[in-house]
Amino acid sequence: MIAFEYTARPSPQTSLSHGCNPGREPGMTSDRSAALQALAALARRGGPREARRAAAHGGPPVEALARLGFDPARELEDLGMELADAGVELLDPATLPTLVSLADPPAVLFAWGTPPPQPWSGVAIVGTRAATPAGSARAHAIARGVAAAGAVVVSGLALGIDGAAHRGALAAGGCTIGILGGGHGRFFPLGNRTLASEIVAAGGCILSEYPPLQAAFPFQFLERNRLVAALARGVVVVESGRRGGAINTAGWAMEMGRELFTVPWDVERPKGAGCLRLLREGARAVGGAEDICEDLGLTVPVPVHRARRRLEAIAGVAGGLATRIVDALAGGERLIDELAEQCGAPIGLLRGALSILEIHGVVEDRGGGRVALVQ
Repeated sequence: MIAFEYTARPSPQTSLSHGCNPGREPGMTSDRSAALQALAALARRGGPREARRAAAHGGPPVEALARLGFDPARELEDLGMELADAGVELLDPATLPTLVSLADPPAVLFAWGTPPPQPWSGVAIVGTRAATPAGSARAHAIARGVAAAGAVVVSGLALGIDGAAHRGALAAGGCTIGILGGGHGRFFPLGNRTLASEIVAAGGCILSEYPPLQAAFPFQFLERNRLVAALARGVVVVESGRRGGAINTAGWAMEMGRELFTVPWDVERPKGAGCLRLLREGARAVGGAEDICEDLGLTVPVPVHRARRRLEAIAGVAGGLATRIVDALAGGERLIDELAEQCGAPIGLLRGALSILEIHGVVEDRGGGRVALVQ
């Protein structure tokens, strides 16, 4: 990524190299570094589409700044200060190879934190902001499971399903990437700002195609969704109405040939209507992380695989609760109270299910109110 160092504003006649002196990623040429800075300055003034047009044109992006009537040296210095104030650096989209599948890939990305080193497999987990407790629990469990299998969880850092997915990946000790629909300096939604900090602290990152001071507008989230789909090998829609951002992301996934998964809720659930629609359009039905891992060729951790096999021989745990318990424990031990919340089950019912699973060697009591899958 590119970090800026800046000094006093140069005069209009001063060389651009005096206005900002970027650090560069290993292997990045000075020409590429300068081009990314100019593209980011264009994004500040004309939006990401202007930057994409300049990148597609093929000429020096700094000339596009001048052609639009801006003083390149001044714009680059202002950009450097804006990035420094927001704690954000520039990221070359070429370092994320799956973005090339986009017909209109980003020209430059703004990054808080650093993406994991390539190669990695991304799984996007998305859904409604107004999630039900059961939907949030399912998103958390799926994310926890695929992260435990080594996948990077990608989502949009929105409230509801997105936030649950990011938290599930963190609970498994995995890596997760959030994609914003606005700038880092105008963070939206503010309620997930702390979650974003936790993602970065755990080795993940928060990316945006928008400069730090760009406010979030509705159309930008639809543009953002194409990046969520592009960074993933598969997209999972956990809970959604017939329309919304998750359905839009699913559309991008189908257009790019990504694997599309969804949770088959009952027909009476309004927030499951979008999932049923996707099933009719060819999405694969999944109940948990193991289904996704199997389809994507990810290695399910041995305790999870063993627990799944043992479930087939167990009777007396109704309503899929046993499966939800195994999914929730895929990333490691949990407090029983936390497990009840994630599984959407009353504590008494959960304890009864855990007793049956413990008798059959699926889970074990770790003491202190904690349980885990048998290793």
